[in-house]
Amino acid sequence: MTKSTENQKLAGRYAGTQAEAQTRRAPAAPASVSNASKGAPPSNTAPANYIDESTRIFRTGIDSLYLSWSGTLSQEFDDLLSDLKMKAQSPNPAEQSQAVLQLLDHRFEVSDKGKGHFPFVLRDNWFHVQISRATSKSMPLATAQISSELLTKSGYSQSVRKLEGLISQLGSVEQQKISRIDICADFYTDFNLELIPKPAWVMQAKDYGSRYVGDRFSGFLFGAGGNVLGRLYDKALEIETKSKKTFFYSLWEKTGWMGELPVWRMEFQFRREPLRNMGINSTKDLDKNLNGLWQHATQKWLRLTLPSSTDAARTRWPNHPLWNVLQESRFGSGNLQPLYRTRKERLPSDERLYVHGLSTVTSVMAEYGISDLSEALNVLAQKANAYHRNRRESGYSLGTYLKAKAAQKARKHNTRLDADPKDKDSEAYRKAKEGE
Repeated sequence: MTKSTENQKLAGRYAGTQAEAQTRRAPAAPASVSNASKGAPPSNTAPANYIDESTRIFRTGIDSLYLSWSGTLSQEFDDLLSDLKMKAQSPNPAEQSQAVLQLLDHRFEVSDKGKGHFPFVLRDNWFHVQISRATSKSMPLATAQISSELLTKSGYSQSVRKLEGLISQLGSVEQQKISRIDICADFYTDFNLELIPKPAWVMQAKDYGSRYVGDRFSGFLFGAGGNVLGRLYDKALEIETKSKKTFFYSLWEKTGWMGELPVWRMEFQFRREPLRNMGINSTKDLDKNLNGLWQHATQKWLRLTLPSSTDAARTRWPNHPLWNVLQESRFGSGNLQPLYRTRKERLPSDERLYVHGLSTVTSVMAEYGISDLSEALNVLAQKANAYHRNRRESGYSLGTYLKAKAAQKARKHNTRLDADPKDKDSEAYRKAKEGE
């Protein structure tokens, strides 16, 4: 079967569902009912009080937020970051492990490479920061991305306040701007999204495509490469196969997800130019504009419709019931957690540690015919010690090698080896005080 024939069949099946979809649309309100009581809906949407029980919103939120600050890096920090970057580039593991910047209560990994025109890059589980040189005249002082996990759990207001406190340490800080924001709604629907043909999408975007993971339909992409981009995709599948952001599971469960139903995400990405055109310059503008941004995306930039064979004006085509539900999604503060509930450290998953990490042990067990774990660990330690003792070119004993590698891992994971007991006591006190 050719791709065009397959698409024609899908379009036919979608058309066959339109009669069912039409029955899900709300009936017209009586003429005596005021616009206020109907929620004053646009002419091509169902009233706000209409509920499509076949579609359910689990959550809405900001998934990505990129900020920039004008200003000047202090010469002191320029010198410090240059020195730490050189250590990160060293072939000596002991020097590499020292490429860490302690900034307030964050322990950032300093990258051995810059990114684009920014020579310095800092990373932990909350923030990814890029910094220009003190001598730079045309570049921002810094740009930063706030992690999806922190935004999801604690919201953008707390996250931005914390980030700006860190940026203020770097030098003279002037104006903050939003470079990019991704807003989304996670939902379940019993409608087969793969059946949607291209004509059903009324959109401003010129670029459009469907996406698959193997033979499994995974969603649509609208406006790739543009200043506004839309993604409708199987979020549960994306977590399973790519991002591993399993923290979403508990959030979905709180709103009715049972762990088996597919969860789809409608996501819109806005870059600087369209944000500026809508009067959104800094994060101070988000509170009063976030819902308007979603409405612009779902009412003007993209709509899923029920095509009409009797009306050539596509802008008059009615919404698919699914789209009515998405349009009515609202953004609020929700049930946000304190920042400290999200770890700053980038730690490997339990699966990586306790499944993949045991591969060496199981290899030793297989090679020496051992079935007991304790015996296998003893043999591994003996063999590793002998190997490193005879490995003259390395210059490392087993103990020295392990300590160097652990220090490298600590840098990557934003943790500390052999922390000062006073620091440990202080951290324990903080956790007890804040109920962590």
